[in-house]
Amino acid sequence: MTGAEGATRPKLTVILPSRNGAATLPVQLEALALQTWDEPWELLVSDNGSTDETTEVVGRFRGRIPGLRIVDASARAGLPYASNVAVRESRAPALAFCNDDDEVAPGWLSAMGRALARQELVAGRLEHDKLNEEWVVAVRGRPQENGLVRWSFGSHLPFGFGCSLGIHRALHDAINGFDEEMFPAGEDVDYCWRAQYEGAKLQFAPDAVTHYRLRGEWSSIYRQGRNYGIGDVLLYRKHRHLGLPKIPHRGRRAARAWLGIGKQFTLASSRVHRGLALWNLGWRTGMLEASLRNRVLLL
Repeated sequence: MTGAEGATRPKLTVILPSRNGAATLPVQLEALALQTWDEPWELLVSDNGSTDETTEVVGRFRGRIPGLRIVDASARAGLPYASNVAVRESRAPALAFCNDDDEVAPGWLSAMGRALARQELVAGRLEHDKLNEEWVVAVRGRPQENGLVRWSFGSHLPFGFGCSLGIHRALHDAINGFDEEMFPAGEDVDYCWRAQYEGAKLQFAPDAVTHYRLRGEWSSIYRQGRNYGIGDVLLYRKHRHLGLPKIPHRGRRAARAWLGIGKQFTLASSRVHRGLALWNLGWRTGMLEASLRNRVLLL
């Protein structure tokens, strides 16, 4: 592309899916408005059928964020669908994903841009203290703080959380984007694994920092654990035929895990113990439900 049109074409599209994120979205948009980079970029907010004030919140940032647009992704629920719709509307050869309940740190955008100039698939660093109470961090741990993440079952390929992924548009297209059947969780693991099957190397980008928001309400802790359990079954069902190593003694491990959850509730004398018990109960419940629904054994 040449001339004035080529001069204004963005080098990077930031994609931010949102569904009823008005409560936390202003924090993320303010953080994006303060980003600096010496290359042109754009932000696409992919509205996944919000019924709150999401669109009004986004409207307040027009003129402050380059190329800010709202994309209608209301036809189907789910972060994978919302992300894919936005990618189809993007104009840049590189993509960076973030979430509506997190906060990108200063320098995140330029660090993503530099990383994507060297690699076709990158994952930023997650920081856990700014947006979360100490006990919540103790429940969930500190994933992706010092390197890439591995799946809960075994030592398959690494992955990065979808809230801070960067990828070349050509690679996204080559793997047909996010799998929209991977819902309500697991889409980022599947995405990273398929990109690596394609020959890409996933690179950790420690300078691209995202302040990661964890769930701090009891019901939300349980619900997210359940969603992760469902996602793990979907991953197992799909990737056991694509090179996923065999998971030994699944039934035996599940029996021990359910006994352990009972002990956790018995000994739940603090918020941390109760949070761990609820998370594990949700996770195992989600795996049980999805295992029965999909006729695969990952309990």
